[in-house]
Amino acid sequence: MLLHLKLKHLRSRAGAVRDVPRRLVSIGAFASVAVALAVAAGTPGAQAAVWGGVAAFTDGSGTPNGSPSTVGPFSSADLAASLLSAEQAAAITGSSRSMQVRGPSAGFLNTAKDISDPHCASPWGPGEAASYTDDAYTGVAVGTASDSGAHPDHTLTQAVIGFADEGSRRRYESRIAREWRECATRAITYTPADNPTAPQTWRFGTADSNPERTMMIMSQDVSGADWGCERGHASTTSNIAIDVLVCGRDPKGQASQAIQTITSQVPA
Repeated sequence: MLLHLKLKHLRSRAGAVRDVPRRLVSIGAFASVAVALAVAAGTPGAQAAVWGGVAAFTDGSGTPNGSPSTVGPFSSADLAASLLSAEQAAAITGSSRSMQVRGPSAGFLNTAKDISDPHCASPWGPGEAASYTDDAYTGVAVGTASDSGAHPDHTLTQAVIGFADEGSRRRYESRIAREWRECATRAITYTPADNPTAPQTWRFGTADSNPERTMMIMSQDVSGADWGCERGHASTTSNIAIDVLVCGRDPKGQASQAIQTITSQVPA
């Protein structure tokens, strides 16, 4: 299943483009939620193809394309090499500057604690601890990338999560697909922990799916500025979830590109 989301930031007052708050996730935002390694660590496969392709869905829980994988489940160590490199992130975002990669971390992010409705944690951002509330996952790798410099024009947050089995993956897909629909078209307030006096209003768009039923799309754009974000989520028939957020001046289609590249790098 691929969930695709474009984020729109609505400012309460007009301002120059350069003043639009960037959604830059720092290592300090990682939650202290370590993932227990349920299986022995295997060898990361940086260039391996995904087994069976991307899983299709019907209301978040459809029949996968191809046969389910007989390999796995995967630990955090198995998944670490799946994340995008600095060079890959720059190519996807179109950054003309070198990008700095942080991670991987074997723990979830925790920025959703700062939004007004924690129920919308999944559409809000990738790898959020509030989105993975059960023990069905076996490993996680989370990282970020951003332009060098104090005011990055491009940022990317990425997470790869392994599930214990197909049933666990399907239950997760069904739940987050429902949450994306329930949060669609809603406005939420984000109060950055490092700047609590400057809350931001974000509005989610509608949740739609592509004809192949492998992608659910939710659109949002930055109001009054040429900088915004695109959210994407996919899962593979090898029971691996791929979770991304790409932000920049024109991120349309970049979340999908990020997911396609990560999909080609999941362990084999």
